[in-house]
Amino acid sequence: MFAEIVSRKNPSLDPDDVARRITPRTKAVCAVHYAGYPAAVDRLKTLCDEHGIALIEDVAHAPSATLGGRKLGTWGLAGAFQLLLQQGPVGRRGRALVHR
Repeated sequence: MFAEIVSRKNPSLDPDDVARRITPRTKAVCAVHYAGYPAAVDRLKTLCDEHGIALIEDVAHAPSATLGGRKLGTWGLAGAFQLLLQQGPVGRRGRALVHR
């Protein structure tokens, strides 16, 4: 399912909207930390734990950001990172998935 963002000024996943959309078929929530704006993963983690579903974080746009002193990508079951090197004549891309 898809859920709404908080606002245009805060383009992260709205935990209240996620809560309304969870059904018995929901297996996971994927929170995207977009443009350095951290999703409310503290609230999403609590919500996911209450429903017995996984929280997965897409941290490609906020690789070194934190929320409450904790690194993004470490709140959920898994965190997906993008590693991008643009030094030198050839750009290189890589991805990493961290799992608890």
